[in-house]
Amino acid sequence: MKGRPIDQLVYEQMFPRPKSNDPQNFRSLLERNLVQEVRQEVVSFYGHLDTQEAKYPGLDYTHPIHRIRLSRWPWHRRLFRAFDALRLTPNEIYSLTKWEGTKWAKERFEREEGIVIRDTAADEFPDWVEPEDRVEETTAASTPQQEEDEDMDAAEEESDEEPLESVGVALNERLRERAARRAAGDTSTILDEEWEQWLKNAIETGELSNLTEQILSESDVFPQRMIQAARAGRWNEVPEFMRDMIRRTLESEQVREQRALTSQPAPTSSLRSTQTRSTRVWEFRPSRSNLRMVMTRSGAGSSSGGPSTQY
Repeated sequence: MKGRPIDQLVYEQMFPRPKSNDPQNFRSLLERNLVQEVRQEVVSFYGHLDTQEAKYPGLDYTHPIHRIRLSRWPWHRRLFRAFDALRLTPNEIYSLTKWEGTKWAKERFEREEGIVIRDTAADEFPDWVEPEDRVEETTAASTPQQEEDEDMDAAEEESDEEPLESVGVALNERLRERAARRAAGDTSTILDEEWEQWLKNAIETGELSNLTEQILSESDVFPQRMIQAARAGRWNEVPEFMRDMIRRTLESEQVREQRALTSQPAPTSSLRSTQTRSTRVWEFRPSRSNLRMVMTRSGAGSSSGGPSTQY
């Protein structure tokens, strides 16, 4: 017994209750929708129709990759859902899909023309090799750019290993020596021309305003002789360009001392004396039992001629 045509089964599966604007049969669906979507897919995939491969892409409706590509289009999605719902075999699908752009059209063209259209979709992709069969490839020869990078890395490592010498050590010794001379009475001695020039430039350009309060609050930055003279009020012994910084340093020290005093907890003895000096206020709220007792006592007092208490 011969069964119903596959195209009719697929059409009924796609359109159980066809409307007036729906295709009336599978051939109408093919001409109006499916072929148009195949052309759109070919243009989207290849970008042109100039080669034989683009004209005959050989789309296989049983191939998973081709089904993924065609499933982007709405009518092909419905077509594949109908294939799955009807559980069509690959042979049944191949016997149905005989239109432009399919595998059937490509094979017929190759057979008539006697040529083979090469599929270039997998070009520039390496052949798949199972993980257990893979062989570690030898590293290729390093390029000049890689060699230059390696040399730079080696030079950086060597420079990191070299000990760094502080520039401030010699400057600090020189400043201490000349400060000692000035403390001994030699007022003509200049602490350091370069340091004083840098400090003046820093003050004029406003770079010192970016220093944090912590750095300014450290009195060890300045000579102790200047700090002691500023605390004693002898500002004439302090260079004019350093007076503002030392004044701000002393002010920050005073602020820290005040914060330290205010943050100390109060002694427990004062709290206890405060608690002993505090007075307690008791409030008497008579209850019903107390009222009854008072009224009884008042009644007894009135009968005996004694004084009565009224509430």
